[in-house]
Amino acid sequence: MRVTFAQAGMPLSMGLFFTLLVVGLNAKVPSAMYSGLLAHGVPLIKATELSHLPPLGYIFAAFLGLNPLKSLLGPSVLSHLSAAHAAALTSRSFFPHLIGPPFKHGLVMILAVTVVMSVVAAIASALRGEKFVHGHDESIAQKAQLHHQPHHVRRHADHVGVGRRGSGRARINEPGGATPTRRPRHGPERQR
Repeated sequence: MRVTFAQAGMPLSMGLFFTLLVVGLNAKVPSAMYSGLLAHGVPLIKATELSHLPPLGYIFAAFLGLNPLKSLLGPSVLSHLSAAHAAALTSRSFFPHLIGPPFKHGLVMILAVTVVMSVVAAIASALRGEKFVHGHDESIAQKAQLHHQPHHVRRHADHVGVGRRGSGRARINEPGGATPTRRPRHGPERQR
């Protein structure tokens, strides 16, 4: 059951964290993209169009180390810009610096939710009470049951190992217990 919850919880938590990341990006990337493109001379219509693209695509482009603005703006827009603005927009540093603050905002949201979840889990764990071991209670009940049986039944139970976990062997070196049996020897010891 614990493994099932762990395997179900991992994709759920990843889905939750990516959802929070996308929400944070959707809140900040459009305005950052719009103002950054206008500051470098991109026409208002094109800057508005690019600012409304899904920001998750921008994040994956950044993870791959790509600057998608060269292909998104196209030669028709880049040719009308000054050489300095065109070089700045298509450089490897412009795009990461443009989406860096919105990405940081999404990460802060994720970390805040993670801290809240961890505090809730710690409180729930503290309120659970002291450690409960199931096997210990079972062994006490088995010992009590054997103790209340008649003497001849208890000797028989001791002989066949009833109440012992995982064995049908007799108790050895106890009154009424069986004597140990010799195991067959293997290899060179067998010839002795």
